[in-house]
Amino acid sequence: MVTGPFINASAVLVGGVLGALLSQRLPERIRTSMTSIFGLASLGIGIFTGH
Repeated sequence: MVTGPFINASAVLVGGVLGALLSQRLPERIRTSMTSIFGLASLGIGIFTGH
């Protein structure tokens, strides 16, 4: 049985639920900048890997 997709889906669900529950504890400046930080990280990874 292939367990990788199930582990991945479980991790995404757990991370989403934890993020929704704990997001209010983060300061506002961190919450507003996280989107830009993750976007720049994704852009950097994409450029670095050559895609």
